[in-house]
Amino acid sequence: MPEFCTVTLLKVTAEQVLRRAVRWTERPYVGEVLAVHVPPTSEWDPDAPLALLPAENRHSASWPLAFSLSCLTDCMTDETWPQRSAVAAVVDQ
Repeated sequence: MPEFCTVTLLKVTAEQVLRRAVRWTERPYVGEVLAVHVPPTSEWDPDAPLALLPAENRHSASWPLAFSLSCLTDCMTDETWPQRSAVAAVVDQ
């Protein structure tokens, strides 16, 4: 499980993020940067929650974190979610 997690909505692609090297000032906090596609909640299988994550990441993945990020993504793309505008306003600051 991650000891620290943050969520950031970026306006760049995963490829652009992965091309950027971790700076030496970030080393005490960041060992590596990894982009993983997390499927929508409708595709998750409760009997095999890690099955939808890439095999090479399953050993170190926190499926509760991955599932909660999937839920957040579902909510943020739902225009009818009542908290969407409040969350988007904080994120866009």
